[in-house]
Amino acid sequence: MTSKISFSKLIRSEMRQLTWLTAIWGLVFGLLIPFRVLMVMSVASSNVSQGSPSNIVDIFNKQVGLGRFENLLFILVAGGVCALCAFSYLHSAVKLDLYHSLALKRESLFAIRYVSSALTFGIAYLVCQVLAILIGVFYGVFSWQFLFEMAVASLEGILVFLCSYSGVLISIMLTGKMLTTIFAVGVLGGYVPMIWLLIVGLNSVFLTTKLDSYSVVETEILKCSSPWAFSLSQFSEGREGLTGYIPSLGWMCQLLALAAVLTVISLMLYRIRKTEAAGNALAFQKTEGIIKLMLCVPVAIFAALIAYELFESVVWEAVFLLLFGGLSCIIIEFIYRWDIRMVLQKKGYLVATFVIGAILFFSMRFDLMGYNTYLPAKEELAAMSVRETRLNIHYPKVTGTYRPSGDSRKDALDYLEMDDFEGLYRLAESGVSNIQNGIHDKSIYISLKYRTKSGKEVYRMYPVEEKLYLDVMDELIKDQKFRERYFPILTWNAEDIRRTVMQAGLYLTEEVDTDDIIERAFYGTDEYIYIDVPAGDQERVVQAYCKDLKQASWRDIWASENYLRFTTDQVSWQADLYPLNSTFENTMKVLGEIQKKTEKQ
Repeated sequence: MTSKISFSKLIRSEMRQLTWLTAIWGLVFGLLIPFRVLMVMSVASSNVSQGSPSNIVDIFNKQVGLGRFENLLFILVAGGVCALCAFSYLHSAVKLDLYHSLALKRESLFAIRYVSSALTFGIAYLVCQVLAILIGVFYGVFSWQFLFEMAVASLEGILVFLCSYSGVLISIMLTGKMLTTIFAVGVLGGYVPMIWLLIVGLNSVFLTTKLDSYSVVETEILKCSSPWAFSLSQFSEGREGLTGYIPSLGWMCQLLALAAVLTVISLMLYRIRKTEAAGNALAFQKTEGIIKLMLCVPVAIFAALIAYELFESVVWEAVFLLLFGGLSCIIIEFIYRWDIRMVLQKKGYLVATFVIGAILFFSMRFDLMGYNTYLPAKEELAAMSVRETRLNIHYPKVTGTYRPSGDSRKDALDYLEMDDFEGLYRLAESGVSNIQNGIHDKSIYISLKYRTKSGKEVYRMYPVEEKLYLDVMDELIKDQKFRERYFPILTWNAEDIRRTVMQAGLYLTEEVDTDDIIERAFYGTDEYIYIDVPAGDQERVVQAYCKDLKQASWRDIWASENYLRFTTDQVSWQADLYPLNSTFENTMKVLGEIQKKTEKQ
């Protein structure tokens, strides 16, 4: 009897039926791993210049183990294909009746199909990994560290496979046709990123005062938007090893947990899934309306956004909203029913798509929430801060320290907060006025922050009148504490600076009759000056620059077209760019002496 057949025998029986799938994965990963390694090593060993033992080891390590992005992509594809092959019977009412007539619980049948199909990949993949190791042994490339990394890479590959497998499996459980399963996989993988892109587009077009900044939360949401994105989110992260970056134990546990959770959800859906769902677009009819609105409303809003960019006409925006929202509803209804006569059967969703889309789009289109014109009353504020958008200076998060780190503009504004904000409030009023009445020709963009007495923090980017901005900043910079806070270099120790570089270049056509290379650059000739200050001269440059910076007006700083780049961290690209122009006489004198000394050497 079927009930007496052992679980292992059923697994073996299923695997015999899936022998063709094992052969396919053996061919794919055989070409991808051992065959490729063998070709590369054969060429490298026959090349005299690369044939040294150290070169052979380096070349081999670059071909196997960790950090093979193409391997991960094929593994993700393998997971999806295996899931589709193992559970495709769910799309056939005849096959479902046959399988469910067996003396097996649904849980047992699920486990048998799951394990047997996963083993078709696991066996082929592990055999290919072992063959790659044997090739390394043949060429004299072997160490326990290498063996450890190959084991970690194999485990990571299997976990990534299971994540992809379980993600596709959920799509299968929610649908009743192969076509809608494929659509569901695309939606599961791309829905969150597409919604994020739509929100970014709406914000950039309509929320013109929004201060864009790097958001860790947004990045983490995108990483976790699908099992496939999550599987690739930690690529090339971790401790560097012989063959690539070794993933952390925590990351491996997260992959295992994700695969387990998705598998359990799939099993729960399988238990409640009705046999009659086979052949339907969706396995659970109650989800049809929700899914339709989730897909059609963003399409309608995106179409209206395109109309705004093309015509900037409310009429055309409404037409695009209705037209493309309606078309998307019709297409999805056709996929549901596969009958052209029934595409207009549920007109309520057409109306709901238009109404919801119109509310969301036009509320942002006309700024009904007052986002761009928000200006708290002066008596409600506890502090404000300002920052010119062109500056590229890292600010310490704790007073008295300097740690260059990818601080966002919000971090900088947090650090630059001040209680005396009379002038800054005038800038905010100018910015809001420009938003309401049209941007003035002589306007510049600045970043502002409000902190209310209740603790609310608001960040904005306004176009303000240039003359007003320069007047306010000239007044503020007279306060030495403000100047030192705005320009942290004034409180640095010279020994903290690892590298100083002057970069200058004004690409104009004016001819200047002088042989001084520094003077030529700042008079606007077509030259680009680059001076890498020697370590022994860095203290002189910093002292001279600080002396000039302490005396400079904001208008002098504002007029700067060139800069000094100071690096204080061990990572060369983490640098601060400080303004520099010909009014910085002490700095120019020292740089000129360094340039002449360098030319003589």
